[in-house]
Amino acid sequence: MSDDCRKEHLALEMRLRSILRTIVNHGEALTESHELKLEDQIVHHVVESVGAGGMSWQSHELIDQLHTSCLRSGESNWISSFEDLLSWPLAAGVSDFTVNRIASQVAHFGGPRALETSISNEFLRYRWPGNDGLVPTIPLRFLSRRIVVESIFGRPESLEHVGDRIMREVEWVAGSVVVSGAFDGIDNLPEEIVRDRWNRVRSRVQGYLEAQQQPPQVVWELRGAPRPAAGQLFPDPHQMDLQHRFIIGCLEDSCPVPLRITVPLPIPGSIRQLLVRCLRSRIAPRIVWDGTRDLTIIAGWLHHLPPEGIQAVCQRTMAFDAIVNGGIAPPWQGEWIDARQQSQPLWVASERAIPHCCGEYFQRNQEKLQPFPVIAIESHFGHKSRKDAEKLLLKISRRRGGGWERLEELLRDAAISPRLLAPVTDRA
Repeated sequence: MSDDCRKEHLALEMRLRSILRTIVNHGEALTESHELKLEDQIVHHVVESVGAGGMSWQSHELIDQLHTSCLRSGESNWISSFEDLLSWPLAAGVSDFTVNRIASQVAHFGGPRALETSISNEFLRYRWPGNDGLVPTIPLRFLSRRIVVESIFGRPESLEHVGDRIMREVEWVAGSVVVSGAFDGIDNLPEEIVRDRWNRVRSRVQGYLEAQQQPPQVVWELRGAPRPAAGQLFPDPHQMDLQHRFIIGCLEDSCPVPLRITVPLPIPGSIRQLLVRCLRSRIAPRIVWDGTRDLTIIAGWLHHLPPEGIQAVCQRTMAFDAIVNGGIAPPWQGEWIDARQQSQPLWVASERAIPHCCGEYFQRNQEKLQPFPVIAIESHFGHKSRKDAEKLLLKISRRRGGGWERLEELLRDAAISPRLLAPVTDRA
């Protein structure tokens, strides 16, 4: 055997051992002599079966090979580990025991990506019920997050702290992370220093995202107009000009990033001119009313909720609770605990996606569903207003003027907070 072939076999063997130990021993090395011997036999059989080319296989394919080899060995405890943790029957859904066990694995590894690296994101996704109506389908990650960070234009250490915070949050999110507060106090530094700091923190975050598989989108939020100084009704024109130049520079950069611009209502003429220019950029920013009250955590969006989907909502809520109590202190722990204690929405659903039986289900099973997985219902009117605002912004970007009063109405209507799902008897 050539040296290159021997290295490939060794790399495959190490990968197989890591996967096997993750499944049967929580990622720890085996210590018992009979277990070590059994591990050698199983790994050797798989290596001989797939050859050095197995390094290019997906993890879920290697897991299937390990499972088959384990079945041949007849080791009941290891077979049970595979079946309990990985072989989830799609028709019957996922048991509460399995959810608790996978949550403990996430806590053990310190985050979902470490678990996915060891057990394979693809394998987990294929085994999770595809008909539960929840997005994301990636287990144990939130759909979206909104975080408030310190300004990158404040103390020198702010760049490192903001970058670290975003990278900690990214691991737990599948959809998007909205970063607010990073651009406060933009007028505190000379313009060239402002651009330098922004380029440094942007490059660090983008580099981290590019190194991840299936990373969420990081959206930077900033105001269309700076806050007025104390005792003033309007922002300083110089500060306004500085902020607008910064926004345009971000969008015209060779590597633009997604922006979310908050605007006051009614929208002043200077901000209208800014928006028209921004909307014509390669990556058009999101436009929202600055009075919008965003949820800090959206665990999932319920497009469709069959009966088994209700169970999935409850199970995932319990899984996040278990992670919080697992001792790893995820960055979203405080917001999650506050939301649970104050019955703030954690899941959002369309008004048309929640059948009448959902309220009855929660009423019948309240004792089993403690703590209650709170769901917010977005009205069809609010959803339509948001879509209409997006279409109108597209039209505004293609013509000169017109439609601003209607846009202001739509932005205000789109900001209406969803109402909480309640048992049928509690509804007006």
